[in-house]
Parts: sequence; structure tokens; C-alpha cells
Amino acid sequence: MRTSSVQLATRQISSTYRTHAQQVKGYHEVSYLEKGEPLNVLQLSTHDDAKTSPFSMDWSALPSTSWVCVEMKAVPWNPADMNSVQGTYASPYDSVEAAEASAVLSQSHFSPKRTVAGSSGIGVVSEMTASKDNRFAVGDWVTVAQPGLGTMRSSVWAPASSWLKISRGSELFEKHGDGISTIFQLGGTALRMLRDFQVLRPGDCVIQNAGNSGVGWMASQLAAAHDVSMVSLVRRGTRSAESFNTLVDHLKTKGRNTRVIAEEDLCDQASMQDFRRELQLVSHRPRVLALNAVGGDSAGKLVKLLDRHGTLVTYGGMSMKPLSISAGHLIFQDIKVVGYWNSRWMLQHSLSQQQAMTDELVDLVLSKEIVGPPVRVFPLSDFQQGIKNDLQQGKETIRNKVVFDVAISGHQKSIV
Repeated sequence: MRTSSVQLATRQISSTYRTHAQQVKGYHEVSYLEKGEPLNVLQLSTHDDAKTSPFSMDWSALPSTSWVCVEMKAVPWNPADMNSVQGTYASPYDSVEAAEASAVLSQSHFSPKRTVAGSSGIGVVSEMTASKDNRFAVGDWVTVAQPGLGTMRSSVWAPASSWLKISRGSELFEKHGDGISTIFQLGGTALRMLRDFQVLRPGDCVIQNAGNSGVGWMASQLAAAHDVSMVSLVRRGTRSAESFNTLVDHLKTKGRNTRVIAEEDLCDQASMQDFRRELQLVSHRPRVLALNAVGGDSAGKLVKLLDRHGTLVTYGGMSMKPLSISAGHLIFQDIKVVGYWNSRWMLQHSLSQQQAMTDELVDLVLSKEIVGPPVRVFPLSDFQQGIKNDLQQGKETIRNKVVFDVAISGHQKSIV
């Protein structure tokens, strides 16, 4: 596991890191002192002058350690980021020491007691320490490989093992803008769930709830790119018939879903049986994989749509309710219920495996097989409005992923 090397390096420099405030020209960050609701506890801090670096020390003391400074460009706001600030998101690190070492990397440059928010994003390498690690060069585009870096800031110093290179990154950014930042965490989560729990073949059919979420959007496109059909359950909620039809059309045409149905329409045994027969027209093969981000009764509906020996993969619990699954499906249908946590996968797999997945996602974007979800971009200086917008997404016909442009000023923009 890579955490041991990161742990050693960060613990060795932690005293220096804690006693120097970064005063790089134009530096800014969004951080918090105490856990709580993001709108209440997050604070934007800036510094205009360049005086000293938090890493002004004798680097020869760490001859085997390579450090990379990345100027962050775009940072998505994810449910995990919300939950981390609230204090409800667990640490993926297996030991207290590793968790403490990771916490050092996410410390504010203004106060060691503050934590910088953000867990993903893309940026450009601006500086490196001398080392034998030749994976990076100044000007390379990178994304995050180390959970818990604290990315909502203008620049991040971290071990080289904390970053993954984005091949042709400047081309991707030129074509897709800040929205490209959503591809790697959302796409990685979706790709792993489609690949690691069942063997899917062209012509198979996968079912999911939260089809209009970021991961749901990526999962449907990745499935289509491999000739697998995706059927999505989406809550109609308070949407009008016209609004819901607009959403369905959007998810089918741009999201590449094969079929989209309102969860509320699957309200009893008869409607479930009718829909199972309808799914036979999508694929005659057994349905062996379902992706669950909601929990509660929604998870139970997915299980009822699976065939024998199927697997329900849970990666979220938006309903905040326990999974409603009957014992009969587990006993007589041999349904397996498992969980997936992308942060844990990143820590348990090598950099070469992570890099291979990143390269695969880049290739799929460049070949136009997949595209990131619609995004709404806010300048980091307007982070509160961005978070408010994210909280209101349930009222929108089409969800937009909130992304922060790490430039200190700017105007809100949408990319569809």
C-alpha cells in the first residue's frame, strides 16, 4: 500500500509544515476550523504577497521523497466533500497514524488547526523537488491520487505519489473546460463498479437508481461505451410531467441510458412484474448487476429487478434510510449485497493501476465515448453561492454538477 510512504514523509516534515504560513502571491483557500454545515463553517482566506514557502527547509534531509506543487484549476464539489465538512464521512485510512499523516497534507496554510476542503480536482504542475521520480514535469496536468488532500485552494504541495498524470490534459481542458475535472472521481467510481463485481458482456443490462446523479451519468455512458444497456430509476418527486419528460429525454439522449423510469411508477408487485417483462425486451440475459446510491425502498426495488446470483453494489445512501431488502432474495435468489468506496480503492491499488484507469478515462473522452455531466462553474471566491446552488439541485429539472474555478474572481457559468 502507498500510504506507508506518504505517512513517513508527511510525519517527517510536519513540524516545519505547521510553523510556516504559505504566503505565495495570490494564494487562497477555503477551509474550516470545526465540523458543521458548510455554509456555516467554511471560510475563504487569501494572501497577496510572496514572502516564504511552507516548505522552506533542507530537502536533502528527505533524499528519497519527491514533492510536487500543483496549481489547482478546477475542483468539483462532491457529496463526500459536504459530508467531510459535516463530520459524517469516515476516513479511508486503516491506521490512526496514516490518517494523521494525511490530515497534515490538508492543513490550512494560515493555521494548523484549520482543514482545507475538497477531495478531487485537476491542476498543473508548477514546481518539483529534485528526485528520481520522473513521472512529472513542470506544465503537466494532473489529478488527485491521494484521498484527503484538501483541493479547494490555489496550490497544493504533496508527495508525487499523491498525483496522477492526465495525458493530453491541456487539450482536454481546452475542449471541455472546468467540467473535465468531474471525469476522474465520478468516472472512476462508475468504472470500478461496472467492472469489479460482475463480468459483463456486450448485450448485458445493468440497472441503477440515482440515474441523474454524477456517478449515474458516468455509469450509463461507460456502459454504453462497452455495449451494455443501462436502465435508470429516477425519482419524479415534485416535477411536472413536462419537466420529468425533459429529464428522461436528457438522460436517454445525452446520458445514453437505454431506459429511464420514475421510481414512483414501481409501486406494487404488479408494476414490478410488468417492468421485469419490459426489461426482457432490453436484454434477454439475466440482470446480474445493480448500482445503488439511494438506499431505503429504492435499493429494495433494484434487488427485485435483479435475477438469480445478481449483485447489488451500494456506493451511497442519499435517502439516509437502511436498505430495504427481503431475506428471501438473499436466501433463494442468492443476491449479494456489497459496498464500494472509491477512496479505499485508491489506497489499496498501486499508482500504476490508478494511472491505467485514468488513461482509460482520458481515451474514452478523447474518442467521444463519454463526456462529463453538465456542470455549473463558480469562482472559488463565490463558494457559498456554489454550495447553495448544489443544495437546490433537487428542484432542478436537470442536475448540474457544481465545480469551483480556483481563480480568485470570475463569473458563474454553465457547461452542458
